[in-house]
Amino acid sequence: MGLNTMPKIDARTIITCASGIVLLVASLYFFLLGVSLMIDYHVAPSLLAVAIGFACLSGSITLIRSWIISKAVEKEK
Repeated sequence: MGLNTMPKIDARTIITCASGIVLLVASLYFFLLGVSLMIDYHVAPSLLAVAIGFACLSGSITLIRSWIISKAVEKEK
């Protein structure tokens, strides 16, 4: 039957998933850093940290979404 239906795990898949997760963790770090800076009334550095957090989160979501779409297209072939 279809015992061999699991997708292959190659180096590109591992690197893409790891990069997405690292960017997600980095975004959480920068969000928490921004909040801790806001508590001490450091407005400019906190806004910069939050902006970097949003950029990392956007990159992470885009990378993971592109990987999912590529796997779906690959599965259709």
